Amino acid sequence: MYRIALILLFLPLSLFGQDKYRVSYSPQDMTVHVEACFDGPPPSYLHRNADAADFSEAPRQLNGDWQSSSSGSRVYTRGLDQNACIEWSVNLGLAIERNDYRLALDLGPKPGEGLLTRGDLWFWRDNERRQIEVSVILPEGYSLSTPWKPAGTRSGVALFRPSPTSASWSTRMAIGRFETRILDVGGTHLRAAAVGDFSGKSADAFFDWIQSTAESVASVHGDYPQQDPQILIVAIGAQGEAVPWAHVVRGG
Repeated sequence: MYRIALILLFLPLSLFGQDKYRVSYSPQDMTVHVEACFDGPPPSYLHRNADAADFSEAPRQLNGDWQSSSSGSRVYTRGLDQNACIEWSVNLGLAIERNDYRLALDLGPKPGEGLLTRGDLWFWRDNERRQIEVSVILPEGYSLSTPWKPAGTRSGVALFRPSPTSASWSTRMAIGRFETRILDVGGTHLRAAAVGDFSGKSADAFFDWIQSTAESVASVHGDYPQQDPQILIVAIGAQGEAVPWAHVVRGG
């Protein structure tokens, strides 16, 4: 009886494939390029930030003549074949010119070397909670801070698997030259990044503060309550208090 129950439980999961995304970044023009290959029938639409269309051209099919259509925060996939691949590019430099911190910020030290963005500005995904594997190709010395779970490497390329949260849930991602640390706390790894104008000493102090605070949280039950969380420490300039602003986002 137990064997039959297990087969019925796990068989449906095995029928779902895995969409594959490929992300690359060009610091010269601050553009993110994304290729998405769908496993089987494509999702009915991709969610994106409602302002993303202002900084990108319409997505196009690789090796095909599909014509995309969109409405607000949705890019519809009507007319795409099974196993189709599409691509799009988003100019983050144009988003920064909007001067809206909720969309994108350039935190330096040089243009294109410390970008903080909303995830759905350039990472457009289904809202059906499909499985996705993302490969990330960056210039030498560049990092990506993302809420996606690390999934090792393939041929030297970093792989990630976004959690199947709602596509409309907010995320924050950073691309550029900045310091990253893996902090071991309570049975998990905190993936911390310090983005902005930090001296080495002040960045170390913030990393140490995050480490000790997280250890205090883990001490309550012995384990840290979230596996592999992303932590962004963002330099916003002199303020009158230690932590003038902070929040938690759960997307991705």
